[in-house]
Amino acid sequence: MKILLTPITLLAHFELDGTPHPIHFKIADKEIKIGHVVSVTEEKLAGNKMLIFKCQSIPKTYLY
Repeated sequence: MKILLTPITLLAHFELDGTPHPIHFKIADKEIKIGHVVSVTEEKLAGNKMLIFKCQSIPKTYLY
């Protein structure tokens, strides 16, 4: 697994309490639909709280 610190464009659905649920994201001009959220953790980096989503997906380039 490779971890990148790259800005992405994310589309998410939000619950009434403000909890986000990611739907798909775009990185390097490739749009990837999120199939399953494996885990969600909360981290703090440089004083900024953030949610880290670990997701599984199958890119559109694969046929099944």
